[in-house]
Amino acid sequence: MSHLWIMVADAAAARIYATSERGEALLLIESIEHPQGRLRDQDLVTARPGSNSSDTSPRRHAFEPHTPAGDVELDHYAQHLAARLEQGRVQNAFDGLMLAMPPRLLGRVKAALSPETERLLQQSLDQRLIELSAEELRAYLTPI
Repeated sequence: MSHLWIMVADAAAARIYATSERGEALLLIESIEHPQGRLRDQDLVTARPGSNSSDTSPRRHAFEPHTPAGDVELDHYAQHLAARLEQGRVQNAFDGLMLAMPPRLLGRVKAALSPETERLLQQSLDQRLIELSAEELRAYLTPI
């Protein structure tokens, strides 16, 4: 019997569903909240950027971060989701994987997957489906 995990996510939350038989209902096995995904870049940093002044100029120049704080936070979240999937693979909780999340997050999660977990990836959808109920999600997905 095969066990399929389906992870649906957006920047603020993720859900992992499981199913073991074709046509069987999806069972919610875990819900992951990520409230930082709702914050704006300026709300994610605790201090103002540093500054620099020159001996020849009375003006000060602020240092700007090279990567926006929201992108850094999204990278951390994607790594967390990939680590959770890795944990499930190591525990033999699934032998097939499906991902459904917005493109910005999907690319980051896929990049963070181990080669072993990536081999189990059967389908990925670059769509935000997290608002769907388990029944709506099951109806939306292609036959598993």
